[in-house]
Amino acid sequence: MNEQYKVTVSIAMYNSQDYIERCLNSIINQTYTNIEIIIVNDGSTDKSQDIVNKIIEKNKEKDIKMYTKDNEGLSLTRNFALKIASGEFIVMMDSDDWLEPNAIEKMVEIQKKYNCDIVKYNYYINLSEVQTTGIGKIVNKYKNKLINVKEKKEEIISDLILGNLTSYTWSMLIRKNIITEDLFFEKIHLEDKIFLIKLISNVNTMFFSTETLYHYFINQNGLMHKYDFEHYLQQDICVCQKIEQIINEYYDINNQLKILNNTMTSYSIERNLYNIYKTKGKQEFIRVYNKIKTDWKTISSNVNYKYLKKSKYAVFKDYFIKKWENSDIEEIVNIYNKAIKLDRLKEKVKKIIKRM
Repeated sequence: MNEQYKVTVSIAMYNSQDYIERCLNSIINQTYTNIEIIIVNDGSTDKSQDIVNKIIEKNKEKDIKMYTKDNEGLSLTRNFALKIASGEFIVMMDSDDWLEPNAIEKMVEIQKKYNCDIVKYNYYINLSEVQTTGIGKIVNKYKNKLINVKEKKEEIISDLILGNLTSYTWSMLIRKNIITEDLFFEKIHLEDKIFLIKLISNVNTMFFSTETLYHYFINQNGLMHKYDFEHYLQQDICVCQKIEQIINEYYDINNQLKILNNTMTSYSIERNLYNIYKTKGKQEFIRVYNKIKTDWKTISSNVNYKYLKKSKYAVFKDYFIKKWENSDIEEIVNIYNKAIKLDRLKEKVKKIIKRM
């Protein structure tokens, strides 16, 4: 095929000695060859850098560069890579994941066909190289469709907030010139969701492909799989603030998105409070609750219903269901016409309750 476009594949690497060779080989051996590979070594202390140096030496004909910096975390590492990428399009990978052999070729074919700013593709979920546990889900209204983002911004952002659309940065081919500033915030989890909500302000069209091109490796030892519920609770509040900040700054949209954002954050807060209660006991639960309730009530002051009641109700079995059935939630359903989506949220809450 015509390889007129250079595609930058960036890899944020930190202590990835067990996985980086697999990741790099999957890029080096792509059927599409006009690829720039950028590895940003975020202060690794293991043998990752030595492994990459050997691969670069072995593949001198390939455009592979490694940059080493002090350990600053994933978000700043991704921002660093975005600034130095020279390709017309960029794919951001995690260092323990890998690509299908024809992944870049398929992405570019789709982009050329639809002339879109973003190609969003599907992915396998892997526990090992040979064990696949499933693939990502794409809701029917987006499947294999070119979406005019300018016309459907509110709907897309709503679906991102609700979790009906995944926001993983590694699941997208992105036109580089729409990334006009640092889009990742330092030391915040769910940085992918914040990144995409902010980026959409510059996007004209996206194509949602069902092509399964990426392997997402569930690293059982990774940080995302260590359950520090108090940390996640604080991060949920921080993410809520950042999304509201982006909505205020980039979108001429009324208060509805902010209400939805606060609603979902409330659900996440209560879920983490419940997990603290179950794993650490009532005393620890009350301590954490008292620590966050003032800040959260301040953040959620523009919403017309109460989020957190006395601590004993936040883990009481009926409270979760009653909250989602009260008149204020029905009002939100009417505003967004998203009864089905909120019913799905209710089912998630019911599953939590069944395990109590």
